[in-house]
Amino acid sequence: MPEDKPKLETPCDGGQLLVRHAYSTCIDKTWHVVEDDYYLCPPGQNTTGFRVFDHDTKTPCTDSAPNPVGNVFKGFDGACQAPVKVGEIVISECVLGFWENATYDLYQCVDGSRRIAIPATHRLRTDVPCTEGPKRPEVGR
Repeated sequence: MPEDKPKLETPCDGGQLLVRHAYSTCIDKTWHVVEDDYYLCPPGQNTTGFRVFDHDTKTPCTDSAPNPVGNVFKGFDGACQAPVKVGEIVISECVLGFWENATYDLYQCVDGSRRIAIPATHRLRTDVPCTEGPKRPEVGR
C-alpha cells in the first residue's frame, strides 16, 4: 500500500542515536529507499523516529522492490576518499520472501557521500513476509 511522502526531519537536539534503519517502501507509486533514524530524545528519554533520507528510485511499485544495497547504499569504490566510520546502519533486505535485517558498517567519504562495508557484519532473518513492510529493528539504550 503506497504511503504519502513524508518530509525529511531533523533529529532531536541532544538526542542519542540508537539505530539507523534503511529499507524500500512504495511512495507515490514508485519505490523509494528511505532511512529512518531512531533517537533517545530528551527530556523524557523517549524513542523517536526521524525520516532523514528519501531516494526515489523511479521504479514503479508494480515491479519488485529494489534492494537498497547496491542501488542506493553502495560499497567502496575509487570515488570514496578518506572514509571515516560513522557507525552502523541496519538495512532491511527481502531474502527468499522474508525480510532480513542486515547490519553494515557505515562510512562517510570526504565529499560527504556515504558507503557501506560489504558484506554485512550481522544478519537477522525475520518472520515478516516481504509483502508487508519491514519492522523497525530492535533498539537498545
